Amino acid sequence: MSQKANSKPTQKAAFSPEQRKARLEEIWPQLTWNQKRYVAIAHQHPDKASAAKALRIKAQTMYRWPEIVDEAAELVVGDLIEIAKSELQGAVLKAAQIKIEGLDSKGKRLAQDAATEILDRTLGKPTQRQDITSKGERVVLYLPEKDPPSK
Repeated sequence: MSQKANSKPTQKAAFSPEQRKARLEEIWPQLTWNQKRYVAIAHQHPDKASAAKALRIKAQTMYRWPEIVDEAAELVVGDLIEIAKSELQGAVLKAAQIKIEGLDSKGKRLAQDAATEILDRTLGKPTQRQDITSKGERVVLYLPEKDPPSK
């Protein structure tokens, strides 16, 4: 499947936020890992050569990429947080599997840490009791809708 076939020229100003998001969702799965890495940092670099150096890939490679890579780089500028969340959500199962593998670790400390983290993330952290007294005296809480008793 050619990535060029699906390329459309970007007209940034002509796209509504919803259209930008829809187009990016259409393009994103077509990108390679390195192309996604470039899209994520393109806004931080003045040119492709600088971005290539930061990614430790050849600039010539980047200049041969299809137009949809540059289009994606333009589209993501306003949606960086949403894209990051989407990428993290896509990696959740893999991360969970790694945590589960930690349960079988030969090192008891690693297994304990993995178990604790899994339990905390699924069941929530256990309630921790706190002493809310002041030098042994009882603390009285007055709610805002009630007036404190007169002395």
